Amino acid sequence: MKVKLTANAASGLFFAGLGAFALWYGWNYPMGTPARIGAGYFPKLISSLLIVVGLIVLLRDWWGEREAPVEGSARPMIAVLSGVFGFALLLETAGFIAATAWLVVAARLAGEDFAWKEVLALAVVMIVGIGAIFWYALSLPFHLLPYWI
Repeated sequence: MKVKLTANAASGLFFAGLGAFALWYGWNYPMGTPARIGAGYFPKLISSLLIVVGLIVLLRDWWGEREAPVEGSARPMIAVLSGVFGFALLLETAGFIAATAWLVVAARLAGEDFAWKEVLALAVVMIVGIGAIFWYALSLPFHLLPYWI
């Protein structure tokens, strides 16, 4: 079954759904006070803003000028989301290098053209560049290699 949505309607639903999920997920984090912001303050704020932006985009699509419906594949969205979630899951166990390589490969699978040499070069540049910034320069405490090595 193919669902026909305009690009704006799909974007609005995606943003509102992502914001609702993040708000639900972080609901039990403490808000804190304005003087001492708690762990839940920023996630709840960003999640609420995502919901508002998604609803605005969706309502503008419903009551504004409509674009032609778009038929597309779910593959790009699935590939990018699997890359992001895979990165989050792999970072702790497999290390930064494997997690970043997975993210680059999954993101490139979203496109139509996939060239292994290009993906390998991009993965190396991302690993070296981001690793230099976050691991070396900012001294963030994550493992480059799996924790058991």
